[in-house]
Amino acid sequence: MPTDNSMNTHALNSPIPREPHLSRFRDLIRRGAGTLDKHDEQDAASPFIKPAAAYDALVEREVDRVRVHLNSLCRLLEAHVGPTEEILDVGCGTGATTVAMALSPGLGARRVIGLDPNGFSLEAARARWDAYEAPAGQATFLQIAPEQPLPFADGTFPLTVCVSVIEYLGEHEHRQRLVDELLRVTRVGGHVCLITPNPLRLRDYHTHRW
Repeated sequence: MPTDNSMNTHALNSPIPREPHLSRFRDLIRRGAGTLDKHDEQDAASPFIKPAAAYDALVEREVDRVRVHLNSLCRLLEAHVGPTEEILDVGCGTGATTVAMALSPGLGARRVIGLDPNGFSLEAARARWDAYEAPAGQATFLQIAPEQPLPFADGTFPLTVCVSVIEYLGEHEHRQRLVDELLRVTRVGGHVCLITPNPLRLRDYHTHRW
């Protein structure tokens, strides 16, 4: 694992999001992009199937998430996976993991694809990517239908990532289907990185809703 000094150096060298796209991203987060929690929830009265307006601290935490992932998730992937040409990010939300992996010099990905069923979150993800003024096409974002097979052939990606998604699927069969799809689109000898916060938390990890 990297030392504290190496991680601090990495943080100081992290790319900085730029205007005017940064303000657009903040506005989208403030209006609720990224706060839709459960995509398979059938109860229309549930508070977790509708976007919720974000408070200022959440907006700034969202702005900072690329830096956080560059110094946590990306460092883990750089150490255990190494350079990889293509990455699929399933359930990318507002694009923090997608953008961080695309910006990671240690991963050196030619293309990172972020998938999510929420078009509002993807709008924020594209604004986030634009704010880093990185090469066009290196990170792309596609909307997918919930509970449908991923739109890629078997064994397409050397690395498939899914961060903070599976805990929002309420049914076991939906969770199993997601895992099966992650494995299907990953090539033999490739890697799947599946990360979830502690499921016993009483407050949502990202939005801090109870």
